[in-house]
Amino acid sequence: MSRRRRVVTGTVGIALAAFVLLLALFDWGWFRSPLEGLASSALGREVEIAGDIDGEISLTPRFSFEGIRVANAPWGRRPHMLAIEKLAVEIDLKEALQGRVAVLEIALRAPQALIERSADGALNWQLGGGSEGGGAPPTIGDLWVQNASVSYREPQAGREI
Repeated sequence: MSRRRRVVTGTVGIALAAFVLLLALFDWGWFRSPLEGLASSALGREVEIAGDIDGEISLTPRFSFEGIRVANAPWGRRPHMLAIEKLAVEIDLKEALQGRVAVLEIALRAPQALIERSADGALNWQLGGGSEGGGAPPTIGDLWVQNASVSYREPQAGREI
């Protein structure tokens, strides 16, 4: 093997090893604050990611988030209208690079939702914030839900399920 070829091969090998090491040691938690801000802005409610954030880079990247909480309306019975123990999302990178959102899989572990209506008829699931969306809605492949809990509360009608 020529000297030049050894240098090129060695350089490529070192760069590849550094990239793999970077991915292995990367702290996905650095994205916590920006993600919470984007989600809070989009929903018009405070969104918190209290647990770990993890990611796997591939042609179908997978990201997982633990301890997600979405604040309830100020008049709500509980502080959070939605709590999810773990959310995992796998996307199609090829579609994303073409400007389309294609979610291959969404997996929810132990989501707890509280749907309620106030005494004056306001609904806690009426969310808003951010700017009006424009593009096409995302396509969603598989949806997995494990150990879900949904509560409905309408005090003026005396209903609680």
